[in-house]
Amino acid sequence: LFNVALLMVVEMKSPRYMYPGIPLVLTLSGIGMAELALRLWEGRVRTAWLAAGGIVFVAVMSGLLGAFSHFAPHWLVGRGTMLATRQVNAAPDACGLAIVPGSAWWLSGGYVSTAPRIPLYGAQATGAQAEAQSAAFNYAITTADAPSDPLPDLAPLGFARLACYGNGTRGDACVWHRPGACTPGAAPPLTASLPDWLEKPAAPSR
Repeated sequence: LFNVALLMVVEMKSPRYMYPGIPLVLTLSGIGMAELALRLWEGRVRTAWLAAGGIVFVAVMSGLLGAFSHFAPHWLVGRGTMLATRQVNAAPDACGLAIVPGSAWWLSGGYVSTAPRIPLYGAQATGAQAEAQSAAFNYAITTADAPSDPLPDLAPLGFARLACYGNGTRGDACVWHRPGACTPGAAPPLTASLPDWLEKPAAPSR
């Protein structure tokens, strides 16, 4: 209780500040489990009631942790990209869709969620080839690794942002559109790729 009261006073809170109280909590839990085991051995607690209570406790705690704790955003990873893809599918003028950056391919549903009539590309918002590659698609979905990271800006390439959707622990998924037709093959197709730091072979040790 002293540990919790101290945290109420401290302005900046962090889970590691609870570490001093963990040994005390574990000790009390151990005493309680030993007492419960003794009562089970003596037949003073019905096993069926204990099992039912344990199942209910685990279900309730799992639901609370999944809905309200820092685990909650993980349930929504990729949701924004799916909603953005549905918006593009509903556009009759869509002739090409790019995932920007292309390294975010794993957040997209690929052709499972994209209409087969719309080619998928992996592109970058900046770079020497960005403008030339943008001719391959008239819709794009941008995202980032974290909500705090800046999202790619496609306005310099002639795109206008239509909508953004929450993407869980990742950055928002935003739909971009430009008027006009598409030049098939002007951009590389969307492929599953590893980050550069994984694809590059490690330097030989000396």
